[in-house]
Amino acid sequence: MNGRRQTLLLVAMWGGALISVGALTVARMRDGSGALGPEPLVAGQLAEGESAAPPLPPLGAVQGGLVPFRSYRGDARHTGRTAIVGPREAHLRFAFETGGMIKSQVVVDEAGRLWFGTLGAPGVGLDAPPQPGELIALDRQGRVLRRRPLGADVYSTPLVTSDRVYVGSDADRFFSFTFAGERRFELETDDDADVGATLGPNDVIYFSAGRSLWAIERSGTARFRFEAQAKIYTSPAIAPDGTLYVGAQDDYLYALSPSGEQRWRVRAGDDIDSSPVVGDDGAIFFGSDDRRVHAVEPNGHERFAVDVGGYVRAPIALTHDGGIVAAVMGPRPRVVSLDAQTGAVRFSFALPLTESPEMGVLSGPLVDGEGSIYFGGHDDFIYSLSRTGGLRWAFRVEGDVDAPPMLDADGTLYVGCDDGRLYALAGNAEEAAPEAESTD
Repeated sequence: MNGRRQTLLLVAMWGGALISVGALTVARMRDGSGALGPEPLVAGQLAEGESAAPPLPPLGAVQGGLVPFRSYRGDARHTGRTAIVGPREAHLRFAFETGGMIKSQVVVDEAGRLWFGTLGAPGVGLDAPPQPGELIALDRQGRVLRRRPLGADVYSTPLVTSDRVYVGSDADRFFSFTFAGERRFELETDDDADVGATLGPNDVIYFSAGRSLWAIERSGTARFRFEAQAKIYTSPAIAPDGTLYVGAQDDYLYALSPSGEQRWRVRAGDDIDSSPVVGDDGAIFFGSDDRRVHAVEPNGHERFAVDVGGYVRAPIALTHDGGIVAAVMGPRPRVVSLDAQTGAVRFSFALPLTESPEMGVLSGPLVDGEGSIYFGGHDDFIYSLSRTGGLRWAFRVEGDVDAPPMLDADGTLYVGCDDGRLYALAGNAEEAAPEAESTD
């Protein structure tokens, strides 16, 4: 794990769900070498204390089919949205105890197996060594199918194909396994491979490790290795034309050709730990530690940069009706929805947390087929909002929620948590465990 990532503090118990909207200002990027281009900026502001969400356009054609995510954020563009409708209420189906914190998003293979990674766990017994992170596979009832130690923490989200699972670990390795758990290759990466891999055209696999963006064949043979000036803690997004987009802690968003040549780069005001998403019109959206949500045209020119008042480290999600959803850290932790064309604020949902810049929402929002939004917070709750930003439900867990949620084909919501459990939440009580109940 990179040393610049600070250890999160424990927070007080959640006192109640509050919806408040603070002033959000729109700021231009700084000028100078590598600055964003001179595209005109058009964006909206929301007055301090205003609580009514502006009207939304009609919900358009829902993107995607009823297929659960096979990779980080669901597709090569990292849209973070699905046609599947999630639970309108939160009832616990199961909570699988792993022993180690879960930062990884769950993915589902074609046979319905659930795959995810875990961090290491303390040793069992006096003077027992700590246990390394694992790659775990469960069935849909929460029963263990595979557990494979990977030598160190597994922050990364697995990538599943028709016959393989690919995952990196902080042991400076990137692995390929069969679904039976047989290792196909183990690639030395020289640094932590701690973000999810992306499957590109011609079955090329792209992933980040340290300062490098790797492109490899299914066999593990490297095609190219692109070096940034600092750690890449983002997963590469791929546009329909094959262009790769990746952000780094050198403050740059890079656009690369499918063969690894740099096409352009644009500079934000601080680290970029928010994995980019490619919009429906080709624009690229990402957040930064400069406290802005950025939108960049495919040619590298700025569309807008909106100051949201806190670090934006989680991946941004696309809505089905021309919007984006961003997760914001302190001092005013919140989830914010913006118009994807102008940056105008649609709504802002605040969390009752401390003003620490390291507390807030690190869980990448998920948008379902009705436009409802799911995410976790550092207040030990999993949340669901309506498409207009109203609270639908909040489910209490026993630790921070940094992992992105994922919806299965039947509408079950899977979310990993720092308490070491994978939670499966159903939409009706009949599917829930008899002893389980949600905190609404």
